[in-house]
Amino acid sequence: MKLAALTIVSLLAAACGSHTPVTHVVPDWAEHEADATVDPSLGLPEEVTCARTGIRFVLVRPGTFFRVGEADSLRAEPDGSRSLQSVTITSPFYIGKYEVTQEQWLRFMDSNPSRHATGGAHPVNNVSWNQIQEFLRETQTRLPTEAEWEYVCRAGESAEGPETPPSLAWSYDQTVAYWHARGRERGPTATAKYSPVPVGLKEPNPWGVHDMLGNVEEWCSDWLGPYPASADPITDPRGPDTGEFRVFRGGSWWMSLDDLTATERSGQGPDSDSDEIGFRVAREP
Repeated sequence: MKLAALTIVSLLAAACGSHTPVTHVVPDWAEHEADATVDPSLGLPEEVTCARTGIRFVLVRPGTFFRVGEADSLRAEPDGSRSLQSVTITSPFYIGKYEVTQEQWLRFMDSNPSRHATGGAHPVNNVSWNQIQEFLRETQTRLPTEAEWEYVCRAGESAEGPETPPSLAWSYDQTVAYWHARGRERGPTATAKYSPVPVGLKEPNPWGVHDMLGNVEEWCSDWLGPYPASADPITDPRGPDTGEFRVFRGGSWWMSLDDLTATERSGQGPDSDSDEIGFRVAREP
């Protein structure tokens, strides 16, 4: 009996030894959080805070989604159909849980460019693509690619999902109601009265990321251009090599809820700015 018991223990030990546990790795730029939930396959914390910037990040795992892949990418085919293209993100990355706030901007930049310079947790706005490059260098972060942005926005929806729920997005009507409730009418016109709201007030999407739709539109790293006309699967796309406009995604507080979708695309020159446009950052583990 003793020999049999010893044999069983030895077999169990051998079986356990055949599965090497994933090492828990905290990125060197992040604060150590003893209670952080760790992704078991990657060994990375699911959420971290950058010690230097105070920016909170959410871990994004590799995966595949389907985006609208018609040739001009901005409208449906004449028959109303919308072809889909498989896009795979091959490496994990971290993305900002919230849009970059005016408080975070002012930690590294000399002045607040926001048209609505309310400070604090309000998203920085009125920043051009070129203007934010200094902030990215100072914080050792980057803009997400357009594909990464859409992948996170969809949060597991492989193709176009259902209508955007009001609980996730800041549309014009909701923004108006927010400021009315706070007595923030500041003039006779809507643009004078209303502005983006503090980040994180809406529910997060299924991956724990807030305000992907509405509040402020978000710059991506890519030049704006048509998606490849081919329906062949693609991996880690980064857009055209050159262009006239840089991409921003997600829609703003000035838009209706129907227009706040994961597929809506827009672009402006990299030197242009708008009180409807801000950004969120990404970085590698």
